[in-house]
Amino acid sequence: MGGLLANYNLTEAGEMQLIGGAYYRHKDAIIPMAGFELNNLRFTFSYDVTTSSMSNFNNSRGAMEFSLIKKGFYPSSSGRQSMCPTF
Repeated sequence: MGGLLANYNLTEAGEMQLIGGAYYRHKDAIIPMAGFELNNLRFTFSYDVTTSSMSNFNNSRGAMEFSLIKKGFYPSSSGRQSMCPTF
């Protein structure tokens, strides 16, 4: 998979941005994406356009994806580490 995103500043300080771009999943899909960012909160929308033989199974309908992303650094609230099971 490869692609490119571009951000366009709507304000001089860059706290509001428009986002646009596309990805290509080799021999499978083209994925256009658009979004908006305000301070540390980003909302994006993408749509997988199926270009492979899988389109026979999904009636040439792709898949929509919405993302809400909060960016930043967050301190540990309790200092407690998560325990992972071992097998």
